Amino acid sequence: MHRTSYDIEQCRLLLLVLTACLTVLAAPSPVRASGTAAQLKPDTGHRERFSKTIRELSAFRDRRTGTPDADRSADLILSRFKALGLPQISVQSFPVPSRRHKNAVLEVNGNRYPVDPFLSNAISPGTTPETGITGRVVFAGKGEPRDFNFKPVEGSLVLMDLDSGDNWINALSLGAGALIYLYDGEADKFSFQEKTELTPVDFPRFIMSKEKAGQVFPGILENTGKSRSMRATLKSDLKWIPARGRNIYALIRGTDPSLKDELVIVEAFYDTAGFIAGRSPGADQACSAATLLDLAEYLKKNPPVRPVLLAATAGRGNSLAGMREMIWTIQAKPRVIRKRAAGYQAVIKESRRAIESVRQFGKDTLSADALEQVKKNILESGRSRIEHLSNQLMKLRLAEAPDTRLIKTIAARRMAFKRLEGKAGFNGLTPEENNLVDELIPETLLRLEKRLANAEARSMELTQAGSLNTLLKEYSIQTIVSLHLSSHGSGIGAFN
Repeated sequence: MHRTSYDIEQCRLLLLVLTACLTVLAAPSPVRASGTAAQLKPDTGHRERFSKTIRELSAFRDRRTGTPDADRSADLILSRFKALGLPQISVQSFPVPSRRHKNAVLEVNGNRYPVDPFLSNAISPGTTPETGITGRVVFAGKGEPRDFNFKPVEGSLVLMDLDSGDNWINALSLGAGALIYLYDGEADKFSFQEKTELTPVDFPRFIMSKEKAGQVFPGILENTGKSRSMRATLKSDLKWIPARGRNIYALIRGTDPSLKDELVIVEAFYDTAGFIAGRSPGADQACSAATLLDLAEYLKKNPPVRPVLLAATAGRGNSLAGMREMIWTIQAKPRVIRKRAAGYQAVIKESRRAIESVRQFGKDTLSADALEQVKKNILESGRSRIEHLSNQLMKLRLAEAPDTRLIKTIAARRMAFKRLEGKAGFNGLTPEENNLVDELIPETLLRLEKRLANAEARSMELTQAGSLNTLLKEYSIQTIVSLHLSSHGSGIGAFN
């Protein structure tokens, strides 16, 4: 999982080149300027420290954006910045969606085997129904059309070699229910890059070692007669959830008064894009964060003449969300940030008042305004209930054999909620209507508490954004260097 010595040397070479470039942009102060070549030469323990940083970051099993391991990576970088004694260290948080799962299993003859979801589609995460996808198990080798000959593909669970290009499309076209890629040894990211898809096709894909597949499905890889009757069920609860990303930054002020306003920003991502849910340690992608930490140590020992902002950003796999958040924050007008923050403060205030009124409803005498607020929020929950019951009725009425008794029961409940919706106030309710209100109160409180938590989170994020905006408003950005480094190459590039 970790890179070879040669790979580490590739990253270290890039670090030396980067440091040399920054020597021009944010050169060390004159006091330390003599012997520049000697300064750029790493000390004896440099290689081991650099390798240790990569090992520490890639020891986290899943550093995809928004995961607990990505959060731990942020904590590690924050602690390293603090250990170096860098001035003006802070954090910028922002909302980000993340694909997470608790359970992904293959059920065969009463036994359950874990499988890893392949994050192949940015729109459809590959969630299965609660009952799973059940079908015959078919081995299709490289996935060429001829590999499917005389096999019952429709509705089946297809096993296919990972080294199969984009031939998963053949399985989908033939009506397969899901697909499991089989790999030998260690799979690299290039095997997965060609298999990603942006169209919203609902076709769950997973990975499993070929050795494990041979144990779970004896004879399947040899296409023996016994294997042709094998059946299995795939279950996965992978789904998009709201999560949090964090940018960690430190500002090192310049030593030359004539250059004190000319800011250089150096950014590196510390999380991973990831292709496999639960298995994205990103050893190669850790080169960028390790280089940023090395640069932080260098600049601590060799203060720059120009100010330098070091930023470890999140959101690598979410279209560089962290970098985009930071740039927006730097460029935003302070009044825009203040206006958004004030809007969320108003939501916080209103939500807290509404929660208190709903909790006290029926217990204490409430003011006319409080009663109106209770009514508004409970009826909002009532409208959601009406919509849910309407969808149930539609499905029941379209069934081949409609259950008329159940239809009448649900229709009567829907009409009761509709009558409650038409009430002018909540005084003088019938016992039935009081029961409906009591039924709606828990979900109303839950919705209001979620609204409050979201507003509090957004308010905190805008406070942090305001702090970064204020910190950098006195500077003129001269250049931004983004570290997208890899042990697979030693190229240096630029973009405008």
